[in-house]
Amino acid sequence: MGDKSVDEVDSYTHVGVTLYACVDQDRFNSISNRGKGMLASLAGVGVRFDGLNPIYSAILWDKMCIPSLLYGCEVWYNLSGRDILKLERLQRFAGRLVQGFHILTHCEIVIALLGWFSMIGRIRKAKLSFLYKLIYTNSMCLVKHMFIFRLAQYEVKAVHKMQGFIPEIHEILEYYNLHNFIVNYNDTRFFPSKIVWKSIAKESVLLNENQMYVYGMSSKTVENIAVTAHPNIGISNLYSSMKRMPHSRAQISRLVKLLSISEGLSVICSMCRDVVSNLPIHLFIYCVELNDVRNAMWDELIDILGVTLSVILGNKLDVDLVAKFLGANWELEDEGVFDKVVSTVAKYYGHVYELCLKADDDNNIISNDSDDSDA
Repeated sequence: MGDKSVDEVDSYTHVGVTLYACVDQDRFNSISNRGKGMLASLAGVGVRFDGLNPIYSAILWDKMCIPSLLYGCEVWYNLSGRDILKLERLQRFAGRLVQGFHILTHCEIVIALLGWFSMIGRIRKAKLSFLYKLIYTNSMCLVKHMFIFRLAQYEVKAVHKMQGFIPEIHEILEYYNLHNFIVNYNDTRFFPSKIVWKSIAKESVLLNENQMYVYGMSSKTVENIAVTAHPNIGISNLYSSMKRMPHSRAQISRLVKLLSISEGLSVICSMCRDVVSNLPIHLFIYCVELNDVRNAMWDELIDILGVTLSVILGNKLDVDLVAKFLGANWELEDEGVFDKVVSTVAKYYGHVYELCLKADDDNNIISNDSDDSDA
């Protein structure tokens, strides 16, 4: 590069940490093992089911584990599907640990309720942020010269089968429909400011993550309670309510578990032994063994909501009604009313998940299509 010699290497040590451009299987195994060790340590301070509120557990995972696990991911390239799956399984394992979900719970709902992006989404977002840093690096720096040189090489296809950050970032920009920004930069040397680009990158990744979440859950069943109750990736309303009502934490945390029950499968209700296709709807509306529980719950809900609102609620479609009970937005002006409703539903239905498991351990009420059985 001019009068300076620049050598290409596969690894580089920075502040005592060795960064690898091409991470092999052994290093991914090391990352996975380190992640499990960190989870074991965090479990000792409450990052587990019946420990801290899942909101705080999710924050600890984001702030303490992710930076360590994905350190240097901006320069990773040629990741295989197997490599990505290992990282995804680690995060799903963390999500199940925090929420107490069965190992075979749908993987999409496990991370969506905590507001987490997938690991590949996190890596892509980190690469988009790194792109901004490279573009706004001082023009006198060798790194900036190398970036411009490699970018020009890629554009004119001067290098056959180029590897590294440049082709990776082009693929990511095309994937999120952001390629026009790098084209505009090549032509005019203009690029959005830090705040604007950070917002664009986050919104693009979030939009894609939401689409993948809804598609993944909808492909499993037509009448999906989980997607109706929790349509977008973000902290569950039930966890937010739990934060405001710590005295109801145990009951609400068990109510959330009803979202992990599979839908669309013909299963036997362990309570009344009826064959049903949507167990959550059956438990909340039709199960005869829960009639007393259901009637007592509605008596309290009528006192809280009033007769008019209760009638409107009772006239909703089954899937919408059950989704309301499991965290869907109520659009109530008073947040305290929502909390009272959640507390009442959790009071009467928080124990149902455990009752189902105890009544029939062999009954398949959990999703059986997860790919994390060896996580």
